[in-house]
Amino acid sequence: MSVVLSWSGGKDSALALWNLERRGVEVVELLVECHGERTRGHRVRRDLVDRQAAALGYPVRFVDLPADADNDAYETRMCELAREYADRADAVAFADLHLDDVRAYRESVYADAPLETRFPLWGRDPDPLVETVLDRFEAVVVAASDALGPAFAGRRLDAEFRADLPDGVDPCGESGEFHTFVVDGPPFDERVPVEVGEPFTDERHGTTLHYRDLEPA
Repeated sequence: MSVVLSWSGGKDSALALWNLERRGVEVVELLVECHGERTRGHRVRRDLVDRQAAALGYPVRFVDLPADADNDAYETRMCELAREYADRADAVAFADLHLDDVRAYRESVYADAPLETRFPLWGRDPDPLVETVLDRFEAVVVAASDALGPAFAGRRLDAEFRADLPDGVDPCGESGEFHTFVVDGPPFDERVPVEVGEPFTDERHGTTLHYRDLEPA
C-alpha cells in the first residue's frame, strides 16, 4: 500500500504519518492545501512547511486554492490531483478522528477518483491520542477559535495547555477549537525551530480564528 498524505503540519497529521510508518505503509508525498504563501487552514508560511517536510524526509506538494474556492472547484482540483497520483499511489490518507460528516465529504470527493481514501486514526479516543502528543511530540498552537480566545494561540501544546482547555472542548481540537504546528517528534530526523510572531485574525467557514504567526528561528 502506498499513500499520499493530506498534510496540515499539525499534530494529527504527524500522528497519522507516524502510524503509517509503523505499519509499513509507503508515503509517497505530503499534500498541502495552501492559499498564496500560507497553508489554507493553519495559515502557516509555506517555507516552514518546506522545512518541516525536509526534516521528515518526505517530498511535499503545495496545491494552491483560492481563499473563496467553492466545493465544486475544490472537488475538481482534488480529483485532478488524484489522477496525477494514480500511477504511484493507491490511496490518499487523512488524519481525521471522529467527525462523520467530514469523513463522508472526503469519501464523496474521491468516490469517482482513481485513489481510495484511508483514515489511519479514525475512531481513536482523543484522550490517549493527546497524551501521546504531549509525551512524544513538540508542537506550537498556531490558532485558537473564539471558544478559547486569542491568548491560547502561540502557546506550546503541553500539559498546562490541556489543563486550561474549557469543559467541552475536544482535547485534540477536532472541531476546530485550535490548530498546531509540529516541530519535533518520532517521524522527524531533526527539530524544526520556530519563533512565535505577531497575532492576526482570520475568518474560516464562518468561524473566527485567532492566529499567531510563526517564523523560522
